[in-house]
Amino acid sequence: QIRRADFEDYLYSDWKIVHLHLDTIPSVKPHLQTKLVHFVERTGPVLFGYVTENGLYLIDILEHGSWAERELFEILYKNWPGVIEPYRLKGLTGTGTWILSSEEILRLRKAGIHINLEMSDGSLYRPLGGGLATSGANAQIVTHADDLFRRSQSVLDSIQRNIDQVVPKLEEKLGKKMDTLELIFALSDGLLPLFYEKSGNIPIYIEGLHFNTHNKSHKSHIED
Repeated sequence: QIRRADFEDYLYSDWKIVHLHLDTIPSVKPHLQTKLVHFVERTGPVLFGYVTENGLYLIDILEHGSWAERELFEILYKNWPGVIEPYRLKGLTGTGTWILSSEEILRLRKAGIHINLEMSDGSLYRPLGGGLATSGANAQIVTHADDLFRRSQSVLDSIQRNIDQVVPKLEEKLGKKMDTLELIFALSDGLLPLFYEKSGNIPIYIEGLHFNTHNKSHKSHIED
């Protein structure tokens, strides 16, 4: 499913656990071949692992479709508690309420409900992968997308408020009068919203623009 941008991996979004097929035969199926990697054929048993920036923690080999087996999380907790310590809900002890069956976990995931998981000793953990939004998408991605939308709208609002400064500077750069202002949306290296004037590909910056303030006094800047 790696080539489907609309595919939601509930196991990864919830526990940040991936599954790997264990065959050694390269697949002949077109959707399992890319320019960067050639996938093997699917297998019944698959290897489950927890992904971090520094490595992959191999948890267990279970049948394909074991997406909500509690033992995956329990093995991770018992063998590498320090790795998932940042996700522990400190100061809280479970009472058995969040000791859920695999069927209950699957139902809650499909409903887009945030799940805190309780271990056998009462320890409570929030979703390692960020959890699921009610839409079924990864909750962290939804949060980032909402934040990017707000930031983008803030930049557009500032361009509009400073249009009397922006247009003359663009006309000076283009060497001609502008009837309309068409913008192209992009992301900066810091993943902040950036808009370019379309015909000349000229970036437009609004000096003094802060995303956590309602200050409406900004100055426009057209990059050379």
